[in-house]
Amino acid sequence: MKNLIPLFALCLSLAACTPSATSRAEATRAAAERGDAVAQNDLGRMYTEGEGVTQDDAQAVAWFRRAARQGNAEAQNNLGIMYSSGRGVGQDDEHYFFGESARQSGNTNAFNNIGIGHSDEAAYWFGKAAEQGHVDAQRNLATMYQSGGDVDQDLAQAALWYRKAAEQGDIFSQTQLGVLYQSGLGVTKDRAQAADWYRKAATQGDTDAQGFLEMLCQNENYPACGAAP
Repeated sequence: MKNLIPLFALCLSLAACTPSATSRAEATRAAAERGDAVAQNDLGRMYTEGEGVTQDDAQAVAWFRRAARQGNAEAQNNLGIMYSSGRGVGQDDEHYFFGESARQSGNTNAFNNIGIGHSDEAAYWFGKAAEQGHVDAQRNLATMYQSGGDVDQDLAQAALWYRKAAEQGDIFSQTQLGVLYQSGLGVTKDRAQAADWYRKAATQGDTDAQGFLEMLCQNENYPACGAAP
C-alpha cells in the first residue's frame, strides 16, 4: 500500500486525475470518434490543457484538424493558434511533409495549394474561421497582417479584419482600428474615425484607447473628437 501513496497524493493535486475529468474526457472521445465536430474540438482543448487526459499538443492538433475540416470555426481558430505558436506541429506534420515534398519536387501548384510554413497554415485556418464570423480569428488574422514577418504585411487586410472584429465589439480590434485610422495605415487617414473607434473601446474600459483618445484630442488639437470617458 505504501507504493500507492505518492500517486494518490499526486492525483489529489491534479484535475486531470479526477474521475469526473476522466469521465468527461472518455465521453468526449466517444463522441469525437463518432465524428462530432464539437466533441473533436473539445477533445483537442482537453489535450492542450491535460484535462482528463495526458497533456499532448500533437494529439490536440490532430483533433482540432478533424473538427476544422468539418468547418467548425472554433477548431479552425484553435488550429491556427497551434500553428502560430508552433505547438504540436513540426516536420512530421502532414501539411509540412506534403508541402516540403511539393517544394522539393518543384510542384508549384501543389506547393501553393498546401503551403509549407506554419505561419501560412495559421493564416489559412484563421481565415477559414474569420470568414465564418469568428471574432477571435478575425482579430488573430488582422494581427498577423498588421505585424507582418510571419506573413506578408498587408495593412489593408489588417484594417478589413480589425473592422469586422471591431463591429462585433472586440476591444483590441477597436483600438487597433483607431490606430490605423489615425496613422492612415491601410485606410485613408481619418481622425474622426480614429476617435470613434477609440471611444468605443474606451467606453468598454480599455486604458490604451482612453490614452490614445486623450492624446488625439489634446496633441492634435482636434476638439471634435470629444473627451475620453
